[in-house]
Amino acid sequence: MKGKINLLIPLAITFTLISCHSSRKISSLTPRSVMLDDPYTGDWEFVIEDMPQGDAEGILNIDRSGYNYTANVSGDIGDMEIEDVSIQDDRMKGHFRYKGFRVNVKGDFTGNSFEGKVGVTLVSYPFKAKRKAGSWAD
Repeated sequence: MKGKINLLIPLAITFTLISCHSSRKISSLTPRSVMLDDPYTGDWEFVIEDMPQGDAEGILNIDRSGYNYTANVSGDIGDMEIEDVSIQDDRMKGHFRYKGFRVNVKGDFTGNSFEGKVGVTLVSYPFKAKRKAGSWAD
């Protein structure tokens, strides 16, 4: 009987280790929800309103790789990457550099619309965007 128990203990340990092992790294696993179409990605036509030189228009492009978002703006104000982009609970925030200034961007998504602000320190302007026709789902 004692010999059988001594044989069962190593088998139980081996079975436990094998059943816990995964052939993929945990950090590389992506939940199914992240793989589905993302309501934020695509091209958004934007306008920054009430600036001293007038309204600025352009395209906000949002993309995603895994859990990370990237975004850039192009148009009247030039082409700039939005850094440190985060989107959580329909709220986006990030910043870009314009003429040496850090310009903060933040706002909320509602369906195919985005409303927020862009600004530096004490000055901000309304930032509004609509999903561009044909970009993701209309």
